[in-house]
Amino acid sequence: MSPIEQQTETPAMPGGGRQRPLGARRAHRGAAAAAVAIALAAAGCGGDDGGSGTTAGGSGAAAPTTTPTTGGQTTPPAPDGDHGIAGQSAERILDAARGAARAADSVRVDGDLGEVAMELRLLRGRGATGRMSREGIDFELVVVDGAIHLRGGEEFFAQVVDRTSAARLGGRWLRVPADDPRFELVGQLAEMERLLRAATHPGDGPLRVGAVETVDGREAVGVSGSNATLFVATTGEPLPLKLVGSAARPGEVAFSDWNEPVELTAPADAVDLAELPGGAGR
Repeated sequence: MSPIEQQTETPAMPGGGRQRPLGARRAHRGAAAAAVAIALAAAGCGGDDGGSGTTAGGSGAAAPTTTPTTGGQTTPPAPDGDHGIAGQSAERILDAARGAARAADSVRVDGDLGEVAMELRLLRGRGATGRMSREGIDFELVVVDGAIHLRGGEEFFAQVVDRTSAARLGGRWLRVPADDPRFELVGQLAEMERLLRAATHPGDGPLRVGAVETVDGREAVGVSGSNATLFVATTGEPLPLKLVGSAARPGEVAFSDWNEPVELTAPADAVDLAELPGGAGR
């Protein structure tokens, strides 16, 4: 069983109650599985899988190591200048990245994880908008105002509802309450604070600092943990630029367009899941 399947298996209800109905399990495995796959490169990288460290480029070789600086305080850099984190310890680099990420209002997240890809724009405290693809099946999403809105083709909707309802939806949006447990992982993926907190923890120690290199056109230093390498900008704000998985958990998630405007508007013509046959079942 793959890690995605393991994460998306529907557990028994607390207290030994009956399991969710088949439609609920299919919704959980279909729409939410993509979020789980991304969590393997973000939230999942915070745990210890017993593997060795990752690479700066995801090739499987150990990342170059530099001698960390442990003493003294650094002088705050000019806005566009080198802020000196490349000479700091792994912990200080990650702390700087977390601080810069916490201060940001928005970010664009692009992920390529093999069978799963995504392009999302997140607005802190509000939600997210964008598109995702899993095994060639594309869908759009807008998470805002306490609801998750999904739109895709019939093949996508057939994983969420029955075939008849999927055909009826056509090109319309489907609205699901954000607290629906079947779509919990999708909702979590749209939480900027949660996603960035996970992304800035590349695994357990020992952490290693790599050499400065160019990442998506910017100078960056990589910090490798047990499950991934996080690249942090060495000029301007020390923002996270890219998370690169290990050989065991391959894939990349890039972060860009920090603090750029993000427009979040709930689709006006969305169909409530509860209006479809079996849609209200938990």
